[in-house]
Amino acid sequence: MSVPGGSSRTAMEDIPIQARIEAAMDTYQEGDRWESIVLFSSEGLPMASQGRTAEIPEGDLLQLAFSLLNAVRLLGDGAPVKEAVLHGGGNRILSFHFFEAWGEPVILAAIMTSKRGYRRALMKLIHNIQQIH
Repeated sequence: MSVPGGSSRTAMEDIPIQARIEAAMDTYQEGDRWESIVLFSSEGLPMASQGRTAEIPEGDLLQLAFSLLNAVRLLGDGAPVKEAVLHGGGNRILSFHFFEAWGEPVILAAIMTSKRGYRRALMKLIHNIQQIH
């Protein structure tokens, strides 16, 4: 496909980034692994989501993510926070992953069950998100 000015674009470039991220979230969803998953920018804007996000307010997830970041910074070890995980009742997990994509820090918040392989699926999803351009 050509665009004005003679450059060519692939079909994937025509799909908005949000749709590509949400497709990646769906790819690693195997067996309803997560109930809700949201990718936030470092400014707190939701970039993409999948699952039952209406039942879980995104603002609450974001507020908790920033609170966890601040709590870890209080420890003063200088190491960047990569992950914060809270285990709840009924095999539910609230997981926050802090990483860079597109040269900017982002936050992935997931509410999921502790099904086998959830951590591997999240790592694959994060890697996939980082590859999206």
